[in-house]
Amino acid sequence: MVLYGLFMSTTNNTAATCTYCERDITTDKGPGLHADSAWAALAVEHTRDCEWVATRAHRLHVTDTALAVLRREASAAGDAAQVELCERAEYGDAIARALCAQAIDAARAMAD
Repeated sequence: MVLYGLFMSTTNNTAATCTYCERDITTDKGPGLHADSAWAALAVEHTRDCEWVATRAHRLHVTDTALAVLRREASAAGDAAQVELCERAEYGDAIARALCAQAIDAARAMAD
């Protein structure tokens, strides 16, 4: 049974195994897209570069180009913390990538 990129595990006491990072996890359901604390809690069961967590079950997308633009804009604004986060995202840190995607989405929402 496939749910949000996960398949059910019947070989152990976990609820599922993530098909992206192959970690045994306790739930086969993803929280709501903007449930930040729930995603943070879920992320500890996955690897740092898990694509499923980074994209919030493929509902949150950020391109490498968008990351580069965010990093340049953060650098120009003197936001060293955001620059570091973008760099971590560019080097494959899934959680950093998800946080950058949230920053991009928030900026887009403010511009609308």
